[in-house]
Amino acid sequence: EETRRMKEEGNVLFRSKQYRGAIAQYTEALGHMPADCVPLQKDRAVLFHNRAVCYHCLDQTDAVIADATAALQLDP
Repeated sequence: EETRRMKEEGNVLFRSKQYRGAIAQYTEALGHMPADCVPLQKDRAVLFHNRAVCYHCLDQTDAVIADATAALQLDP
């Protein structure tokens, strides 16, 4: 599945400290997942969490808060 591939590519980029590239992959993966699809909520939460961690590494506090909040709303 394309979405899973994008998430995995984001993980690879994160591990190599390429945070902006990882953010782009996670964002693209989120764009392929319907926001109103309940079965995908946990997967969307993971992507928001991963992206929040990337933003944290880049000291982008507002983005960290936004994505962490989104993750918690999807999967408290």
